[in-house]
Amino acid sequence: MNFLLVDDDEIFNMLNRKLLEKMGIAKNVRTANNGKEAMLLFQQHYVKNDVTPDFIFLDLNMPVMDGFEFLKQFQKMSSHGGSTKVVIVFFVVRSTRYNTGQGMRRGSLHC
Repeated sequence: MNFLLVDDDEIFNMLNRKLLEKMGIAKNVRTANNGKEAMLLFQQHYVKNDVTPDFIFLDLNMPVMDGFEFLKQFQKMSSHGGSTKVVIVFFVVRSTRYNTGQGMRRGSLHC
């Protein structure tokens, strides 16, 4: 499986990468520190190679481009592509009804 980890906490990304690899379920793990980096990575790697991540672990509260804006941009980009499904799991430090509601309306799973 292909994973994209999007979080401004590099330690969180590193620990999740190691966990996924140790569990033996990750064929490929890529990381980005914010939504803008994730969009660039998506365009440069996934679109170019005609592959998508199976799972995106997404932090909602990040600098530069937050998870909400990433979801908006990702939906625009994926609406022009095929019918490949990507599971997006989002993380928030302080879960609020607003954060949870916004993510759920955009089709994400809340953890």
